[in-house]
Amino acid sequence: MDEEIRTLVEIRLESAQEDIETAKELLNLKRYRAAVNRAYYAIFSITNAVLLTL
Repeated sequence: MDEEIRTLVEIRLESAQEDIETAKELLNLKRYRAAVNRAYYAIFSITNAVLLTL
């Protein structure tokens, strides 16, 4: 994997981690729709990172 791809994967995974943390905070506030939205985008970012490695 070249350095550019590695950097993109790291960015996607960092984004996913932020989205997961935000989703947890939103769940604690009982903002379920917003939490699901953030969880969706976390999964999207993780999937993106995985596909970049293929």
